[in-house]
Amino acid sequence: MSRETTARRDEGKGDGEARLLSGETFTQNVNPARALTLGLTTTYMSINRSYYDALEARRRLSHEVSPPSSPSREGVRVSETSATEPWVSPTKRPAGNSREVVHDRYLLDKVLGRGSFGKVVLAYDLAEDKHVAIKVIERSQRADAAVAQEIAFLQETGGESAEEKQVMSLEDVHAMNLPGKDACVRLLDVFMHQTEKVGGGYQCLVFEIMSHSLYDLLRVTNLSGVSIKLVRKFAIQIMRALEYTKSLGIIHCDIKPENVLLCHPERSAVKLIDFGSACKCGKQQFSYVQSRFYRAPEVMLGMQYGPAIDMWSAGCMLYELRTGKPLFTGWSEHDQLCRIEATLGRVPRSMFERIPAEYRARYFDEHGDMKPSPESLRAAQKSNSSVPAPGSRPLAKVLYDELAKRGSVSAQAQAAMDDVDDPMESAEHREKMHAAAGISREDGKFDEEHEVLLALISRMVTLDASKRITPEQALAHPFFFPLSMNAVAAENYRKSLQAKRLSSIPDMSSVDAMNAREVSGGVGERFSFEHGRKKELDRLTHSG
Repeated sequence: MSRETTARRDEGKGDGEARLLSGETFTQNVNPARALTLGLTTTYMSINRSYYDALEARRRLSHEVSPPSSPSREGVRVSETSATEPWVSPTKRPAGNSREVVHDRYLLDKVLGRGSFGKVVLAYDLAEDKHVAIKVIERSQRADAAVAQEIAFLQETGGESAEEKQVMSLEDVHAMNLPGKDACVRLLDVFMHQTEKVGGGYQCLVFEIMSHSLYDLLRVTNLSGVSIKLVRKFAIQIMRALEYTKSLGIIHCDIKPENVLLCHPERSAVKLIDFGSACKCGKQQFSYVQSRFYRAPEVMLGMQYGPAIDMWSAGCMLYELRTGKPLFTGWSEHDQLCRIEATLGRVPRSMFERIPAEYRARYFDEHGDMKPSPESLRAAQKSNSSVPAPGSRPLAKVLYDELAKRGSVSAQAQAAMDDVDDPMESAEHREKMHAAAGISREDGKFDEEHEVLLALISRMVTLDASKRITPEQALAHPFFFPLSMNAVAAENYRKSLQAKRLSSIPDMSSVDAMNAREVSGGVGERFSFEHGRKKELDRLTHSG
């Protein structure tokens, strides 16, 4: 139908409606029913035009002149701008507004945190109208390889496109549908920020915005731990995340409270972050992985390792979440091994025989007994006592001692635990442990739950990795009942966590201030690539 015919047919209508139906423009003096039916296309075009006008106005306020943003895409968005295309630095802004827009869409704000890799910066996505977190890593030959590997893992854990799913096997599709996929952080975009320096620049990884870490949560509690109910809610999500990464053949290699973030400061939904140290099963690149307090014994003893090292770290983390204190706090790898042996007993013979000769000579004597670490010898000399013998501090006693400090176990239960001094797995030892747990039940279900938690942690920190519990087995452990008893109930419970506010989570409003005071490197300050380059030039000038 021609434009003239349309106009004649609507001769009796108002001028606004006739122009709307002709597709020329949109006016407010139209019938809403017609605007949403016959004139729907024009209505959408007008809304779209208004959106980009507002977007352009925001850019003008930022003193940034740039072409329209690239359209958003579902899933992981990797920048289509190749590294060979020159990146045009934004125009210089007045001193009153130091915020910088990069990649034609991200308005940089303050520094959220920093690490050995670089910094994490809060930014506003102008194209999507939402806040994001950008991980900024300065380019180098070593960093480029590590970042490329991290991006590959993040894209794998974040899902595949519809085209890629068509060639996936049934096992792969099943893995992608596991609940743990939602417990891994999502990578939203990747881009390169070029600088004038030849070969210089920054790799930038854009993530969904998250809240504070579980370590921040522990700090708010003055390192006294969170409730066992909250530990259970965190643990089931962590186990699902590890089940998911294990199904993809990925070893995270750095599970710790700092790498598990709350999705919201008042809710218990969490996500696993930082795949910078991750590797594929059977393709271990480094012998030095994991933070020391959470480092598995097979890693410290130079043995081959697999996904079981993540379960060891998770077990140490569950203990710390409940008590507020790390389970093993060695000053060195040798001291860490001695502390582990004092709690879990001697290294099993089957495991000892697989330790490389270099590490046997370093940590064990000619009889196969572990040498005392220099730190433990100094501590024993200072306290005028002997070095702790293997198994002299059973895990149950360690846990109950920490809970007793917080009034979480009865005096009778603590007295029974004090009698447990036999380090060997004898019948008498087991009877005393059972008696201690039985006495604790007089206080109700609270202490019975701790007994089940102890059983789970014991399976997670088993010395022999081949006998360590897997994520799939852990999800079926009684600690998670009745959650794991009914899959439908468990899924409904998981969804309810995302909508329900929890009074058990303390107020997190003071964490940012604590981090800004205690962490160096400009945490909380306004971030700008140009400002960073100026500081570096000033430093080089003064040093020269």
